[in-house]
Amino acid sequence: MRKKFFSSSRAVLAVMTVGCCYAFAATAFAAPINHGDFDDISGGGSTFYLDVTETPNTLPAPPGGFLEPEVIVNKLDFDPAGFAAQSLGGTADLTDVQLNFTVETVDGAGITSLLFSEGGDFSLFGGTDLTKVIARMIIDIEILQVDGIDLLDSIEVQASATFEVDATMSIPSDPFWSIAQLIEFAPILANEGISYDLGVTKAEIVVDNQLAAFSEAGSIAFIAKKDFMVGPGIEIDPNVIPEPSTLVILCLGMIGITRARFA
Repeated sequence: MRKKFFSSSRAVLAVMTVGCCYAFAATAFAAPINHGDFDDISGGGSTFYLDVTETPNTLPAPPGGFLEPEVIVNKLDFDPAGFAAQSLGGTADLTDVQLNFTVETVDGAGITSLLFSEGGDFSLFGGTDLTKVIARMIIDIEILQVDGIDLLDSIEVQASATFEVDATMSIPSDPFWSIAQLIEFAPILANEGISYDLGVTKAEIVVDNQLAAFSEAGSIAFIAKKDFMVGPGIEIDPNVIPEPSTLVILCLGMIGITRARFA
């Protein structure tokens, strides 16, 4: 997989306030952590997540980062530990980690959409609107293959989602945050004049994940990421016979359903 990194201008998280500007830039990279390949084939699915790699864009790197992911149904799920930003007494803190991976389907399956979602908790104490926390994910998708056929020219899709709250806003006693970004491939392919039966079958994904905390004298700001998930919408060709292992699993599932009905 070709590794892609955001340029410094795209990996900058800047917060403009009255008379004040905080800006962070990704100026150094820590050693990448390669988690390997994952799939949902054993569960009867058809989705592969290949060369899943995280790279801290800020130092020091968060302890644990995203940690080892797992596939739940066909979704790639991370439960980060130590992925946080904390600020007190007028400082600012940024944690920025990038994910790279390839998503690919087999057995006559196509990806119709990708849903990126993440969440966690935060806390704010004292301060004004200058005391705040921000979570942001910047998504870059390069579509390489449609209906199993490589594209002559790849299609690049970009999107982002942001959560922001400051100390002047109404904050619940147990504050949690979440953001999500759904990317539908049908209008993108239609705009490129590409006809298809199933959808995207291979794409490279880059997600830049950022947490930022800002404070003033006498105030505290904290935010942590606890969950990150990528989930594809899948279209299955009914005329394609699944691989033997997949077929066996499907048959066993049908046997279980039949027994339950007549038990």
